[in-house]
Amino acid sequence: MTIPARALALLLAAALAGAQEPALRWSGVLGQSQPPEAAPLPWLEATGVAVDGAGRLWCGAADGLTSFALEGEEVPAAGVRIPLAGGIAALHGDGEGLIAVAGDGGVWRCDGTELLRVGTLPRALPVAVRRRSDHRGWARHGLLLALDGNRVLALGEDGRTVQLHELPPPPAGSAYTAIGLDPADGALVVARGWPHPALLRLGPEGTPCLGDGWPREGLAELLASDGVALWALGGGRFTRLAANLSATRAGQGTAWPWGLYARGAARDQFGRWWIAGTQGVVRLGQGGRLDLRLGGIGAIASLAAAPDGTLVALAQDAGRLLRLDIAADPAAPLACAANEPWRVGGNWQARAAALAWDGQGFLVAERGAARLWRFDPWHTGWRESTWLPAEGEPLPAGTTALAASPRWRWTIADGRLAASPAAVAGTTEAVQQPRLLAMADDRMVLVADRDGLLAIDQAEGQARPRWRRRTTANLLAAQAGIAATCSPDGRLEIWHTRDGEPCGSLDLDTVPGGCRPTALALWRSWVLVADGRGQRVLRFRIRI
Repeated sequence: MTIPARALALLLAAALAGAQEPALRWSGVLGQSQPPEAAPLPWLEATGVAVDGAGRLWCGAADGLTSFALEGEEVPAAGVRIPLAGGIAALHGDGEGLIAVAGDGGVWRCDGTELLRVGTLPRALPVAVRRRSDHRGWARHGLLLALDGNRVLALGEDGRTVQLHELPPPPAGSAYTAIGLDPADGALVVARGWPHPALLRLGPEGTPCLGDGWPREGLAELLASDGVALWALGGGRFTRLAANLSATRAGQGTAWPWGLYARGAARDQFGRWWIAGTQGVVRLGQGGRLDLRLGGIGAIASLAAAPDGTLVALAQDAGRLLRLDIAADPAAPLACAANEPWRVGGNWQARAAALAWDGQGFLVAERGAARLWRFDPWHTGWRESTWLPAEGEPLPAGTTALAASPRWRWTIADGRLAASPAAVAGTTEAVQQPRLLAMADDRMVLVADRDGLLAIDQAEGQARPRWRRRTTANLLAAQAGIAATCSPDGRLEIWHTRDGEPCGSLDLDTVPGGCRPTALALWRSWVLVADGRGQRVLRFRIRI
């Protein structure tokens, strides 16, 4: 890795100054397993994963395919990148190469260097890909089988799509959701979803299996083949599906985080499962524990931390929220829960203007709607109240910044600073074109404006300036005793909130891989920095 000249000068200066412990020290990356100096992976959600005949791992995400070289327990390094217009809807291995389904239903074969279109489906559908050497049972009908409502389609070697079978209509409210080919005998397995989940098995001529426990209860988001057996992922279980129910129970598999919705699964030559879903590609280790994650966290607009070490990030064009554990090992996957990343206010189209911790929970200001939500990342299951309208006065229209304590809320809207309840606003004439807000404690708010950083004390229903420091800040965070700012040139600084005295700084060019900061948060003795360059969250230790 080449160290920038500016960073090298700072490192040499620190060495000449002696062994004094720096006030700020970089201490790792959260929620990303790639080495910190590696090229960033520009995606969070993955829509497919496969292993090719050469033993390479491939991920389908964003607008193409990315390969990774697998070498034992080492974190795999990203390799070849192959773009595909329209994005990847599904990705499977056929024992030699790859079969990818695009967002428009196009089916492509990949040999590891380029894509060749081999057919078209009516649209992107659940598919089961046969191994190239297998022609038994249902596999004899073509390159892949697809599930289109109640119809089972086959894409042949000639590129034509034909209907093979029509399944019986599912019970009212249910639908067929996944399809798989059992490599043991070529049987077809189809999954039916909630509220009447079931697994159906069909013989070579479409005859349903009605013995040995078929059809059987069970929820499957995905059916995946490892070349030896068929596996069902869903309902918090990872289950091997043998033809005989007693054999299935003997090889039940393992539990796994049910909230990580699977969009693809593949088993490598070391016997480990890789699962693609809403949090990238994760590796399933012993006991169903996620022990590695491949994927970036892009476009983080805001960070907020809870006292228990839960860090919530507002990401993906401020339309999704996701959760990390501040104290986790740097290589740990994201904290996993149902529906994560979560939609703002539960709405697919909503965007957020601001995110803040108010001493009791997370507040989210919805962009454009002047609505304030209370968001609970610890209760995100079915029928739980993840999103509730926040109590108190409505937000001013055009809110762009938010800071809150159990008693007060401060906002910036249309370039004006305001407080709720309004009686606390007091004399704030010292504020000039405010841009950023942060609560230092229950009675002090910090404001970054045109002239620098201003501390405002709240006491006896009044708001009075306490101190001002000349600095240029485009990011701001605070907690009791300490504030953090970041300047446009990438300098991270920390301040004593009692008097505004500086107590440490760090040039972010010194971080492995560099950093383009987009958001800040503080938690105890940590500064958390969202890095737009590396698609990650950086963690820094404060020592003062």
